[in-house]
Amino acid sequence: MDDGSKETEITTYLFDLDGTLVDEKIYSQIYSKIVKMIKKKKGLNEEEIDAKGEQWKLTKNKEGRWDTGELCKELGLLNSYYRILEKEIQAKRKSIMHKKIIAVLRDGEKKKKKIGIVSNSFRKTISLYIKALHLDKQIDFVFSSEDAGCKKKEKKFWKKLIEREGLTPEKCLVIGNDEIEDQNIPRLAGFRTRLMNS
Repeated sequence: MDDGSKETEITTYLFDLDGTLVDEKIYSQIYSKIVKMIKKKKGLNEEEIDAKGEQWKLTKNKEGRWDTGELCKELGLLNSYYRILEKEIQAKRKSIMHKKIIAVLRDGEKKKKKIGIVSNSFRKTISLYIKALHLDKQIDFVFSSEDAGCKKKEKKFWKKLIEREGLTPEKCLVIGNDEIEDQNIPRLAGFRTRLMNS
């Protein structure tokens, strides 16, 4: 783990959501349910779903799966998507949050740090997790790709975050699991970073 320079006191913790705050396995667990729902509601087969994903310039993850939220958004099926996701979050509520992160959150709260979630996820997705995991009192703000108009892999995301939340980057610690999005790019914008081991 690398938290960069230790000269300035950290006042703000910025947590990534998927893979850091919560276990992203939940998405692989609902993937087949989402695909089945798409097939049923839109009458598409897997080849047609793939063609739509490529047409909309969506990207597959390292497991070769589409981001089902993005796919459902394009297909006009977000309400159905959230019904499935919310049910899964409720069922796995006690095991979905990484224990290591729970300790860091508690530490931040105890030391009166400002705590934010910075994520590529939709705001509604982030809100679902905050509500299900009872984090309302611990999370001070949320900044998503919807707010930035781009993903975390772009420097513009971090510049807009600084402007909107009035942050001093060298006083912030970005905690995430992606070397590019949670370390390299935020560092270019002056943030301190720490990568969590899986």
